[in-house]
Amino acid sequence: IKDDYPRTQKLPVLLVGDPAPNLQYHLPAYRFFSGDAKSAVQLGPRMMSVNALSWDKKFEGYRAMAYSIVDKYAASMPDEPVMAFSIGFYNRIPVADITEARSLFKLEVADDVTSFEELSYQSRRAGHAGILLTQVATAPPDERVGENHLVVNNIVRRVLADSDQRTVEDIVVDWQKWLVHAHSIAKDVFWNSLTPAAQKSWNETVPS
Repeated sequence: IKDDYPRTQKLPVLLVGDPAPNLQYHLPAYRFFSGDAKSAVQLGPRMMSVNALSWDKKFEGYRAMAYSIVDKYAASMPDEPVMAFSIGFYNRIPVADITEARSLFKLEVADDVTSFEELSYQSRRAGHAGILLTQVATAPPDERVGENHLVVNNIVRRVLADSDQRTVEDIVVDWQKWLVHAHSIAKDVFWNSLTPAAQKSWNETVPS
């Protein structure tokens, strides 16, 4: 992949005991960035990820990129076992205060939460595609997106049971179908978490 991802970053790796099979996160040892820094591939013990780092990377472009990387990985490491896969969407949304945050999202936050810094919401539910995790939380000030902003995460994760675990080579086609399905679910969940006023504003300001 070095022609498409020429910039390499090596990260320190902390060696610990063998993790439980359902451990949610594994840390990368290497990051490979595209020349324009709009996409990256991360590799590490028991993990591989494909990341779109720019908002203008539409899903169709991301899907083609992910398919290509996973095909290359399957060709070079065909017998590696697959324990889980996931797709996540991370959105940073500038807001003035908690009142505006409430006007944008249907947040199930207690009425006595009045400070922006206290805002935190999480839901987890199971579905056909796996576990869907939705998180809304405040983030440190970032002058690029406004003094206050929310981080809205939608993550769909499927953990394979021992009886369903297969090699990378054997699971590629099923994973491709799952990716498209999981993207559709995460997109619908994000849209339905917006208030009607926010949906209207989104339609008026975001190109189709």
